[in-house]
Amino acid sequence: MLGFIGAQSVLKVCGSYCLLQVGQKLKQRMRRLLFSSVLGQDLGWVSSSRPAALVSQMASDTDELSRCTSASLAQAITSSATIVGALVQLTLISPQLTLLVVAIAPPIAAFAALASRFDRRLRRRYNEASTAGTISAGEAFSKLPTIQAYAQESQELRRYDATLEAEGRLQRRHLLFHKAWTTTLQLTTNVTTAVALSYAGVLASRGLVDPSMLLSFSQLSMSLSHGIGQFLFLLGDVAKLHDAAERIRQVAERQPAIPPHGATIEKSSPDLRGEISFEEVTFSYPARSNEPREPTLRALTLHLKAGSTTALVGPSGCGKTTVAHLIPRFYDVDGGLLGGDGQSNGAAGGAAGAVLLDGTDVRTLSPTWLRQEVVALVTQEPVLLPGTISENIAYGRPSASQASVRAAARAANAHGFISQLPQGYETELREGGGLSVGQRQRIAIARALPKDPLVLVMDEPTSALDSESEAAVQQALDRLAAGRTTLVIAHRLSTVRNADSIAVMQDGKIVEQGTHEELLKRGGEYAAMVKASERYEKQIASFSR
Repeated sequence: MLGFIGAQSVLKVCGSYCLLQVGQKLKQRMRRLLFSSVLGQDLGWVSSSRPAALVSQMASDTDELSRCTSASLAQAITSSATIVGALVQLTLISPQLTLLVVAIAPPIAAFAALASRFDRRLRRRYNEASTAGTISAGEAFSKLPTIQAYAQESQELRRYDATLEAEGRLQRRHLLFHKAWTTTLQLTTNVTTAVALSYAGVLASRGLVDPSMLLSFSQLSMSLSHGIGQFLFLLGDVAKLHDAAERIRQVAERQPAIPPHGATIEKSSPDLRGEISFEEVTFSYPARSNEPREPTLRALTLHLKAGSTTALVGPSGCGKTTVAHLIPRFYDVDGGLLGGDGQSNGAAGGAAGAVLLDGTDVRTLSPTWLRQEVVALVTQEPVLLPGTISENIAYGRPSASQASVRAAARAANAHGFISQLPQGYETELREGGGLSVGQRQRIAIARALPKDPLVLVMDEPTSALDSESEAAVQQALDRLAAGRTTLVIAHRLSTVRNADSIAVMQDGKIVEQGTHEELLKRGGEYAAMVKASERYEKQIASFSR
């Protein structure tokens, strides 16, 4: 007997360890699957889903899946074995009493199923409120400088308190109902056991059941009731598991609006020159309600000659950044983004035009190849990733040698300050590495050089810099743009005077295009913008004096 008890303990520990390992490995695989799926999705879907919500879902749903696998599965196996064993032994004692117990079980199970369905609905609403609270906190933290600049901490706290109150109200409602139905279920199983025991006593008094078996029947009935109760309680875990698995499936199986496959062209091919054309392009961003918005681009036509620099200027909101994002296929021309079902969510009706690379519609080209081999993007806010400076510069071409990394840093006017850092190129950039905005921007420019792009897109690369940093960054940008097809988006007109061509945008379309001198002679929109810029610079100069 001691040997059996010892063996049971050892098997229980081993079984628990194995199930725990299975749960942990399943969680890791699911998180990797979700992470990989999100990385391959289109930017429109990711932004509309909100990154904070995706991270919260990745953590909570995979944790639920792991817990159900390691804990609930073991409980289900134990409960099933208890039910089967108790039924077999009860049948040997009294088939009549066993039929009574079995007859009472289905109504209890039906009640548990109905209650579990409503419990699941309440829990889903609570989870949605909890996710909304997480998103609210994340957005507040990301905008903390602005919040503090306007001293609106108390207002944001009140807003967050409102989300917490809504979450707490739904949680209390869910917990109250959960306790009510589980308590009712437990009471019902206990009453069932008492009825069965009373009937057993009646049968024993009539000589139909051996009185010496009543104690065994009582213990087996209680074991059966306990097993059925535990099994029914697991219905809640099954519902949680179903919800979590369904949310994971929706993300993991979602087809991105921009398919990852497509044609490629050898970089050494004479057909690949880097000429970009926008042919009557109309584009709309989808609203979160799936209703089309007003078009951001309206029949836009723009030609970027291979090896030349084209500047794109115009008021904020006219669609300049959208033009920049269509070249590397962050979005696709089709009147907007395509949804996961392949249907257009953008402007309805009419041809949406096309973006062409050397005469080939970019929608037929692999977006991975396009971004890795052809297009480089330098944005207004330099984004550096966790890792060393060397790893950040080689990010677009991990196989780049240290010589190539240092050459890129020199071309971007970054080698000087990098060499003065205590750890040089091995300085970690987890928190920016203590670098200024201008220094980070130069590292971001250096990052574009190792992959030797044919097309360079620069979206307001110097707008956030002071005059001294702007001069250093502008020199680096001039070196980077040499010999490449370059699109420069800028508000500061002083940075685009030397462009081969300047295109002026208004309301999603090009209203005039030419060189700086040609546009000034026309006296149109560009000339008015230059005069306004000169007046502004004079005012700034007078204030500084």
